[in-house]
Amino acid sequence: LLQVLDPAGYVAVVVGIVIATAISSLLVSILYDPLSSSGMVGYRTLQHLKPHEQFCFVASILNEGPVPILLNLVEVSCADEQSSVCAYVLHLVELGGRASSSLIAHRNPKDVFVNLGQMDRVHNAFINVEKKKEGVVVVHPFTAISPYATMHQDICSLAMEKKVPFIIVPFPRKDSGGSSEVDQAARSIIPQVLSQAPCSVGVLIHQTLASSRPLALERFNYCVRVLFWGGNDDREALAYTSRLARHAGVRIFVSRFMPQVHRKEDKEMTWDDMIFKEFTRANADNERVEVEEIAVSDVNQMISAIRSIEMECDLVIVGRRQCTGLSLDEALSEWTESPELGVVGDMLASSDFANYAFSVLVIQQHGS
Repeated sequence: LLQVLDPAGYVAVVVGIVIATAISSLLVSILYDPLSSSGMVGYRTLQHLKPHEQFCFVASILNEGPVPILLNLVEVSCADEQSSVCAYVLHLVELGGRASSSLIAHRNPKDVFVNLGQMDRVHNAFINVEKKKEGVVVVHPFTAISPYATMHQDICSLAMEKKVPFIIVPFPRKDSGGSSEVDQAARSIIPQVLSQAPCSVGVLIHQTLASSRPLALERFNYCVRVLFWGGNDDREALAYTSRLARHAGVRIFVSRFMPQVHRKEDKEMTWDDMIFKEFTRANADNERVEVEEIAVSDVNQMISAIRSIEMECDLVIVGRRQCTGLSLDEALSEWTESPELGVVGDMLASSDFANYAFSVLVIQQHGS
């Protein structure tokens, strides 16, 4: 090339190549979406699951902090052989140096565990549950090695590939004493997952203290509190609760908040009433399920009602967004530290409830 071009021409060619490469890279990053939903058909939500259909989900884990709570969720989600669970356990590992990202499957299509040298205590904890709950729980362990900035793609891509209706992403409480760098990374992943997930998402707010332990499977006893206002996310939360209600070791308390304000009748209200009445009817003879209605007339009364509820439980379930008729988002947005949790989820994750040992599952319905 130097023999054909003079120095000035050679420089021009090199500069042109550099510019063309930069432009093409920029266009690829803008136009190529690895999580494009163009090939997806229908909705992947918990509401669309049949009553005894296998419950499949992706659980993403950065460290061991949420593992005990996730193990309990596996247990409460499988009441019997007719309500089996398939857990895709994705251990996220930060990529060091300039190596390439990789996704490692630890179970092949023949149901043989492989790549054992890259499995760790996180994977083994779930595999032990599968052994104890043979025929009811199936675990598919994965390891994703990638930068923090692209971990949401690993999570969403696996969920899309496996066609699951639910993703669980941990959110460590800020005052729980865990590793600040890893916990911050875990929290930073969540907004991207919420916006790009091909299915519903559950954000699991948890303590990172070692005091959290999975309950013994042979004497399982678990208490769940559900806060219901209305809207897509709350209905999705109630759909998940319906599954938990079939477990003999789970006790459930559902609080429905009834705003005493004028609100024009719409489809949302109709669906809320229909779903809630169906849940109540289905559990009318279930002594482990209790339902109450709480009348509230304004935001302050609603906050007081939440704080007055008996929260001595293991798990609180709430939708990420609520249809309250009380402009809850507008009233509390300036006090919200983590918008990805919604105003109620953020409240439950705040220092106001720091003395309670419960975890919180904040659910967002896909397509809502």
